[in-house]
Amino acid sequence: MLAAQLGCGPDDICDFELQLCDTQPSIVAGAIKEFIFSGRLDNLCMSICSLKSLSAESSLDDETGVRITALFDHEEVGSNSAQGAGSPAMFDALSRITNSFSSSDYKVEHTFSQLLL
Repeated sequence: MLAAQLGCGPDDICDFELQLCDTQPSIVAGAIKEFIFSGRLDNLCMSICSLKSLSAESSLDDETGVRITALFDHEEVGSNSAQGAGSPAMFDALSRITNSFSSSDYKVEHTFSQLLL
């Protein structure tokens, strides 16, 4: 099917990465038009909500902690991909943040292991 779409023979395709997505247009529906039906809306909505929550209600001027939002590609099917939630990206980011707060190796290691619990 892919070869036919590309206008080549199946043996001409060496390798591929294929990602499918719903192409139906979004719609507003419901008895009083109260629902939005759209692909990928859950991911987009949660992304903007988490980003807005970082600065909600308080100033960052007096912040003593670290606020972080992690948004990953390949949510359902590829958590272990280079961009996914199972990749080393989050682990590395948390490790670097923790290391920036202390020069004591024991304290950093202990704090980091507590963070992972």
